Amino acid sequence: MIIPYGEYLPDMPALENPGATVASNVMPAAKGYRPLRDMSAITSVMDAYGRGGIAVRDKDGNVSIYLGNASKLYRAASPALSDVSKVGGYTTGADERWEFVKWGEAVIATNFTDAVQKSTIGAAAFADLAGTPPKARHIGVVRDFVVLGNVFDASDGNVPHRVQWSAINNSDSWATSATTQADRQDIQDGGWVRAIVGGEYGVVFMEKQIVRMTYVGSPVIFQFDVVETGRGTAIPGSVVKLGANIFYWSADGFYVLANGASSQGIGSNKVDRTFTNDLDADNYQRVSSAIDPINKLVVWSYPSVNSNGTPDKLAIFHWPTGRWSSANVTSQIVLSGQAFGYTMEGLDALTTNMDTFTLSLDSKSLAGGALALMGVTSLNALGGFDGSYLEAVLETPEVELSSRRAFLRSVRPLTDGASSSVVVRHRSRLADSPTNSSASAGNDIGECPTRISSRYFRIRETISGGFTDAQGVSLDVVAEGAR
Repeated sequence: MIIPYGEYLPDMPALENPGATVASNVMPAAKGYRPLRDMSAITSVMDAYGRGGIAVRDKDGNVSIYLGNASKLYRAASPALSDVSKVGGYTTGADERWEFVKWGEAVIATNFTDAVQKSTIGAAAFADLAGTPPKARHIGVVRDFVVLGNVFDASDGNVPHRVQWSAINNSDSWATSATTQADRQDIQDGGWVRAIVGGEYGVVFMEKQIVRMTYVGSPVIFQFDVVETGRGTAIPGSVVKLGANIFYWSADGFYVLANGASSQGIGSNKVDRTFTNDLDADNYQRVSSAIDPINKLVVWSYPSVNSNGTPDKLAIFHWPTGRWSSANVTSQIVLSGQAFGYTMEGLDALTTNMDTFTLSLDSKSLAGGALALMGVTSLNALGGFDGSYLEAVLETPEVELSSRRAFLRSVRPLTDGASSSVVVRHRSRLADSPTNSSASAGNDIGECPTRISSRYFRIRETISGGFTDAQGVSLDVVAEGAR
């Protein structure tokens, strides 16, 4: 009897669940699951935990990755991190974070506490953005404008429901003008602006609504249309764009906003309740998200309820199939990165002992310009997800193997090239809590011997080291005779 590892569906009851009840430290695939690696540092360290980052390329193709913490901005263009803060540094608020955008050959960054910052890609240091823009929590680039949201204006003070944009094609001009088209808009009834997603049109995420801003030219400049009412986000770092789709985490679960028009749930009756209950509600500001284009994943890093505020979990969504998984990975932030590229001589900056080097020389983190999921490690270094394989855990739904009690003689994991063991979780009545058997490792013919008599069974497989695909388990079971 074969039980496949189906779609990760922890929100559904264990009994006769059509999917997997546990899918930890794995990536979803079209069929089953694939292995997931831990983070491995690829730069030196910052002096405090990361609060935001961006990967950019200049016109010559050179990659720079910018990171921010409470008091400094850093640039990585080699294994070393360089402090590129303005003179005097920064005083980022305890609950604030850095947001970055690429603007031509420049990077613009904001943290709300300090003046908006700007630096030419590859230049030595940031400086205050010219034109006296307001301080802002959020930033985006919409068509030919830099757009700020949730601002502090020198005249009006805090205006959390305001968006304000620069002059057309000029990030250094902010005075309201019909000629330059610099202007602002207060958006009512939606609460605070929580994110700005740029592109040919802008999407403003608020707490209780989502608004589309469309360029129409003078004198209006932008038209603002509410596309979602009653739903937005309180978690700025959960908003991430993939093509014409924007993924986000709302109060009632995960959604995708398609083409800036309407939202569709992607976690309902699957993972919404599990992940929302596991999120530390006092530390929403530590959530971050990124696209893994190689593995076709959307990844959210978040602090769990037992984490003391440090992001220690990943929620992972495979967009081609709509399947989910989870991971226990401490990553201060995640970002869609690009590798710098290393020569063999340049590897000396990462390691002086190839025998203990954790990255494969084929790793995308070492190939110049290659797209890769990256993040900041627990030790404040930029890292790639190219470390050692995480210990994967998969669990089948609870099944009744016979119309009466059954005797389970062995379990054969359908996992390629792996070292694994299984634990059988069983109970005789639904009113009972499951009992866990001792772990049973595979023998010479790939079977994990068991001798368990019960009515309801779940099989939990633990996989150490790398593997190709984990697809399910095959059971050797016989029905017990009637008395």
